[in-house]
Amino acid sequence: RATGSAAKPSTTRPTEPAVDTVPEIPPRVGTLRIVGVRSEGSGERREPVVSNDGNGGFSDDEKAAMKQRAEELRSTKGLKGAAKLAREMEACVSAIDELEGIDSEVATMFHRLVSEEAPDLAPKTFYGFPAYANGEGKVVMFVQPKSKFDTRYPTVNFDEPAHLDDGAMWPTSFAVVEVTSDVESRLRDLVRRAVA
Repeated sequence: RATGSAAKPSTTRPTEPAVDTVPEIPPRVGTLRIVGVRSEGSGERREPVVSNDGNGGFSDDEKAAMKQRAEELRSTKGLKGAAKLAREMEACVSAIDELEGIDSEVATMFHRLVSEEAPDLAPKTFYGFPAYANGEGKVVMFVQPKSKFDTRYPTVNFDEPAHLDDGAMWPTSFAVVEVTSDVESRLRDLVRRAVA
């Protein structure tokens, strides 16, 4: 048996973080504040959710949009097939009818374009926006009215299922300040490409 004052090396290993933990991040990064953690399914990396409103929470407009989305989901709960599609179509048309000015012009024109160029997409609402979903129920494209978040212009947006990929980078959101024949032609082409 050895004697002496030499310290015995530790045989314990440092504990490894669990798969679903988030690395330490300072509570404030510039003007952004971390307000939570988002996880997209099991086993995937969790990402910090940040807000730039200065108080670390969601704005009143963001909260209203989330409540609206929850209501959209509740309104079709239990419905299937044609009944669900009819309810979602009714909600989309109602959302368009409630818009005014340039928001109404853009949403009406876009609704017509989608009906003509992508009739397989189902009209619905998405956070209160007029939206169009594929057969799996995933939103492919939507119109974000300027009145929703008090922005300068409405935008036409294309989500991940849209087939607009073009090299290493491509646009997915388009500001529309005036409905013209050129704007309509460009959006018509984008709708065609998105569902090709």
